[in-house]
Amino acid sequence: MTNDSHQQNSNIQDLKSLTPDEKLEMLKIYNPKDLGISYTDYLDEKNSNVNIELLEKGYKDMQRYHSIKAAVLTQEYCDMLNTGTLSPENIIKYDTKLTNHSKALEKYNFTSRRYYLNEDNNIIDKRKPGRIICEPKYMYDIVIAYHLKLHSSYAVSERLKKFFSNVGRQYIDYCAKYCSKCFPDETEHMKLFTDDITFKNIRNNIIDRPLFPMERIHIEIFNPFDDLKIENKYQRILYIRDYSTRYIWTFTLKKLKLKHITNILTEFFLSIATNVPIFLQSSTIDNTDLFDICEKISREYHISLGLGTNNKHDHFHLSGIEMFKQLVNLNKSKCLKSWSNFLVFGSVLHNNKFNSRILSKPIDIINCNNLAQGKKKFRDRRLRIIKQTITDNYVKLGNVASIIFIEDEATSIAEGLTLEGNDKYEQFSDEYRSDIDVIEDDSYDIPLSDTEKKFSSRKRKSRSNDSDTSNSKTKLKKKRK
Repeated sequence: MTNDSHQQNSNIQDLKSLTPDEKLEMLKIYNPKDLGISYTDYLDEKNSNVNIELLEKGYKDMQRYHSIKAAVLTQEYCDMLNTGTLSPENIIKYDTKLTNHSKALEKYNFTSRRYYLNEDNNIIDKRKPGRIICEPKYMYDIVIAYHLKLHSSYAVSERLKKFFSNVGRQYIDYCAKYCSKCFPDETEHMKLFTDDITFKNIRNNIIDRPLFPMERIHIEIFNPFDDLKIENKYQRILYIRDYSTRYIWTFTLKKLKLKHITNILTEFFLSIATNVPIFLQSSTIDNTDLFDICEKISREYHISLGLGTNNKHDHFHLSGIEMFKQLVNLNKSKCLKSWSNFLVFGSVLHNNKFNSRILSKPIDIINCNNLAQGKKKFRDRRLRIIKQTITDNYVKLGNVASIIFIEDEATSIAEGLTLEGNDKYEQFSDEYRSDIDVIEDDSYDIPLSDTEKKFSSRKRKSRSNDSDTSNSKTKLKKKRK
């Protein structure tokens, strides 16, 4: 045995002698196969009431996940990549779905072009560079180990996505179903896998599956660099994201004034957006403020606008903010230097980057020719939603086209497809939601709190409103609670 190989084996033995918590910390440096992580090492006193048999069943069930889930690397493909034996002939032996050589050749070409083995013998996905592929045989142990420490799918996902490019949120959610502490109902996991049911494929449950592009957007105000200002002028930005295409628009926001925000959104609706959205929503702007902005735009330009009230979307909004902040902070110095750089390294980069959730680039979908063909369907959808809205939930502002309508159970398009909430989501939401009152007085600005990532709440100046508008604002407040 050579000195190098002896030293390597010695290092591996040292890694496996680490404590369970130290092993998880070392994931940022070492491959899981060198650490020997097992979820049984994390069944401490805090998890003494967890059903171990259910976790063992989860291990067997989740091995099936990779074989029936489309477009994921199975353990057999990982083994071939690790040993350099990937070939059409070996693919036919391992993959029963491929019955002839031509299909196996296509699969070989696709796999060999997308995945490669780096100098550290880690499998890398070229679409997601900078992170390694976690082999399926180690994945369940790692996910459950983190889950037994945190008992939060969101927290587990936030940590593992830093190391691995293929451990998705859906897989983490499925694994969590086998934790009897988080899901006391032991039949919950039966919805995923049962002995007498075989799934042909498990598809991603995307929040926006039935939505048209620009059907629902969320509008946020936040500081991308905390207390620092872009060009020494702009501390906050106005951020708009489309649910369906994940396309992002960003605008400078020097001061929090109702008039300024209204002007930006008016320009957006009338000249930038491919369609005037049906529903607007926000997790950083109070719903009553959003109502005031929409009221001014609708009354003056005869546009019908809907206000979304589904709080289950908060995690979708706030995780989008967090991801965007991480993106621009990769080129922080350049973005702070000029607004043009901020656009280049922010929204432009995001919109031209492949998004695995929509399986495309946002810019390709938003500019698709099919959008023009779908405009009639989009208008019909808007009219149908307005007709379905109960009388108490919409306000006519004079002109027949000037309508503000509030989302309810009858008009909630994405109802039932949103992410499940838990206490962790609520804490995450509370950290970022501003609950601000945007005021009309141009001489008065709202300062940003230095200690919290949310805007200070200020009392709104009294304004006279007609009775219908006032009642609708009250309804919005109740729905937000």
